[in-house]
Amino acid sequence: MKFGVFALLFCVFLSGCGGVSRAKPKVTPRPPRSSPSAIPFSAAAAESGILPWSLSASLSREVVLPGPVPGQLTILGGLTGTGTTSNSVSTLTTTSGTLSNTGSLATPTHDASGAILAGKDTVFGGGVSASSASVQSLAGGAGTAASIGELPQLRSDSASAMIGRTAYIVGGYDGAAFDPVVLGTSNGSTFQQVATLPVPVRYPAVAALGGRIYVFGGQTTDGQPADQIQMIDPARHSAQLVGRMPEPDTGAVAVLVGGIVYVAGGSTSVATGTAPIS
Repeated sequence: MKFGVFALLFCVFLSGCGGVSRAKPKVTPRPPRSSPSAIPFSAAAAESGILPWSLSASLSREVVLPGPVPGQLTILGGLTGTGTTSNSVSTLTTTSGTLSNTGSLATPTHDASGAILAGKDTVFGGGVSASSASVQSLAGGAGTAASIGELPQLRSDSASAMIGRTAYIVGGYDGAAFDPVVLGTSNGSTFQQVATLPVPVRYPAVAALGGRIYVFGGQTTDGQPADQIQMIDPARHSAQLVGRMPEPDTGAVAVLVGGIVYVAGGSTSVATGTAPIS
């Protein structure tokens, strides 16, 4: 396991955290380390436990965004337990598990990504039996979504992160090839090419921190989970490899809590020969 650069990356995450001020002890200087891999590293972990409620029906590969009020989530689209692609938009109250159907997408979709732009829930791409370029939007997770534009190309299996008022769409697949181009948009109808991932992936976990976007794992072109950590710097229109995770992972999520990025869930193995899914 290559902890050297990985440790350095998490030091960046931890540098934004508050802490107790302590006097610095006097330390005898040591000779420089011969290798970054010698740097010891440990990181905090977060556990939520199992909530006392469950959804009334299974759902996967949906878009989840912050809800209209604190303590709520908006769930858009997804794949039902029967294998049907949903157009449903629902509001979930996390304290009670109450799920209320509040709207619908203009087009059913799963494996999309999403963001809140100008107060509206916005869904990028996804698909049903094939990848889509459609961009859909609705206000406050209620009503019927409108189609407000299209991505520059078909794209499913992507992930999104926000910096300021701009959403960045990272990774994905067009039905034939992986898409390494990182897109930026502030309105969901016009897009800029921001950077190109050095390692094209689908199903990555992404999070924004300090004006940069970190991309964890995902599935590579050989169909296997990746362990790479990639960093996108939108201001410099660049992307680079900055480290590796302790193990490969695809389909995970990344969240920023208290200045630390946590990567949760996903799969560490994919069956050889698995056909791509939109």
